[in-house]
Amino acid sequence: MTAKKRSASRRTSRTRRSATLRKHLQMPRRISIIFGMLPIALGAGAGAELRAPMAYAIIGGIVTSTLLTLVIVPIAYTWIYHFLSSKTRKAGG
Repeated sequence: MTAKKRSASRRTSRTRRSATLRKHLQMPRRISIIFGMLPIALGAGAGAELRAPMAYAIIGGIVTSTLLTLVIVPIAYTWIYHFLSSKTRKAGG
């Protein structure tokens, strides 16, 4: 295995490990927020039509931020690193 492949393998391993760590730290908190907002979002009765949009916004924001944090950011980090490393390889040799 070449040094470049070992470096890429270590980097991928570190990215996956950090994503797993973030998942374990954030998911219980985010799931509890979503489940806490569900009764408000699905609620009936007096004033439910006023509180439901707030619950929808909170649930949507939590889901969006979770996807960004756990999926999009690690992928973007990997792509940017590969792009920058390929630029330096082309410039250097």
